[in-house]
Amino acid sequence: MPTNTLQSANICQNALIYLSQSKIWITAKSDAEKVEIEIKDKGIGMSKEAVQNLFELGSPKSEIGTSGEKGTGLGLLIAHEFIKLHHGNIQVESEPDKGSSFIITLKKKLNQ
Repeated sequence: MPTNTLQSANICQNALIYLSQSKIWITAKSDAEKVEIEIKDKGIGMSKEAVQNLFELGSPKSEIGTSGEKGTGLGLLIAHEFIKLHHGNIQVESEPDKGSSFIITLKKKLNQ
């Protein structure tokens, strides 16, 4: 499985863990230069502070999921690093009790 697919799968798994309603939206679009994948849920969401610290090593990231699941936040940190290694970007939008949106943007062709 390609690395970018694994990272999207990790973010989808997180969406399921923190889901409070029964919907997750996964959309993709592309143009000549890039591919954008958005994974959006109507889960428990995160505070602005939690979003700001989401990709910082050593910051507490994990909260209890809607069915009592607990993670370490390591999977999302690894996903972020792999996306950066592929010259991509991950943007997070979230609001408590309203859900989260993770937008991954990757270039189609890297300049050599």
